[in-house]
Amino acid sequence: MFSADVYRAITYDAQEAAHELGNDFVSSEHVLIAILDERTDPSVQLIDSLAVGGVECVILSAKEKVKRFGRMFGDNHLRTRLPQTELLVRKAEELANGSRAERVHLLLQMLAWRESGACEVLSECDVSLASFAEALKTSTSAALLSIPA
Repeated sequence: MFSADVYRAITYDAQEAAHELGNDFVSSEHVLIAILDERTDPSVQLIDSLAVGGVECVILSAKEKVKRFGRMFGDNHLRTRLPQTELLVRKAEELANGSRAERVHLLLQMLAWRESGACEVLSECDVSLASFAEALKTSTSAALLSIPA
């Protein structure tokens, strides 16, 4: 289970990163929205964050995606794969206890993720985030197991 404090920390850093990157780089019309499924903390239902370079990153549970955000993003933006969603949430929890820089790197990595499953490896990411990106690219059970809980 993930605590509300974990998600508050990540969301706060997303807002700070948006501020630091400036309006030319961050569009207020694009947000990172994570709707947690029933296996996560029921007290936290969604995170509104940021998207970089016009890329919409949407992590949604199958239960909620069409009902809450179908009209906003359209069906093509709402198709995610369960292993990727679990991986993102697990990695977010892992890094939430790390430094602020690590959390911002994670957010930027998540924003580079594409609905196809490809994830661009940002040059400033550390080894753990590079491994995380590679796991997202393969999107297999083995990849999921390669990321420490």
